[in-house]
Amino acid sequence: MKRLLAFVPIVIVVLTLAPGGVRAAATPAPAPFPEYQALLDQYCIRTGGGKTAFDTQFDYQQLYSDEQLWKSDKSARLDRIHAELTDVRPSTMSPAERLAWALDTYNFLVIERITRHLLVTHHVWVRFDRVEQFGQREGPFFRMPLATIEGRRYTLEQIERTFVYGDTSDAGAPRRTPADPRLSCALCGARRGGPPLSPREFRADSLEAQLDDAAAHVAALPRFFEMPSEHAYRLSQWFTERTPDFGTGDDGALAFIEKYGTHEERHFLRDRKKIYPSSMPAVDGRVNQYDRPKNRPLAPDGS
Repeated sequence: MKRLLAFVPIVIVVLTLAPGGVRAAATPAPAPFPEYQALLDQYCIRTGGGKTAFDTQFDYQQLYSDEQLWKSDKSARLDRIHAELTDVRPSTMSPAERLAWALDTYNFLVIERITRHLLVTHHVWVRFDRVEQFGQREGPFFRMPLATIEGRRYTLEQIERTFVYGDTSDAGAPRRTPADPRLSCALCGARRGGPPLSPREFRADSLEAQLDDAAAHVAALPRFFEMPSEHAYRLSQWFTERTPDFGTGDDGALAFIEKYGTHEERHFLRDRKKIYPSSMPAVDGRVNQYDRPKNRPLAPDGS
């Protein structure tokens, strides 16, 4: 039986009986961060799908245009969402609440920084192509302080290390403590070769299911794992970037695919002695900007 590959909206089922003895219909649970969810609803675009796992891309260009950021670097909407996510006290949250909040905050801050620094300075309507190019004048993308949380300034690396992985070691040093590999699947660093952005905010009451779903998406997308023949596979270098979680070599990554992958992938990996790695593709570092459909050229008759 194939694993269901979808980010599923969360609902709360009302257990009391409505008049006449009929159970009341399920109603959507209120979003903990409604402004952030509204942003995802509008600009996080699902692509692909059907018989394969869907992917997502984000329409930074449309958000930049809608917020008229070419006129000013100010955006009331981005400011509101930034405050919604950072004007909190994670020290008072439960572990599940803190982790869900940290994943949403990290993913939003990536979106915010790319959107605010979308265009190359002094080059009209030319945008950067790769994540590392965005905001270079202000500092490295993942190492620039972006948010104040409980009175302390944090970079993306520090939010990831401190709140997502619960690792108190220096964020400037390589991470050595293993963590749940599903966490890396839920963090979207805006690279096309990385995990897709979840179109639903993470929530404490459904976090385990959402993390399983994020892992299943990574396992199913060909850019992470592909079977070009019945005896060979391709494994993304994304796994080698996370050796604390997946280990060195292929065994940890293959165990992850075997656990969270599709029926076809699990069947393929049953007898590992008969398969071999054909290549380890580099991670595509281009920004995950939504590719807007091009206008169809007019026919000779003008139609």
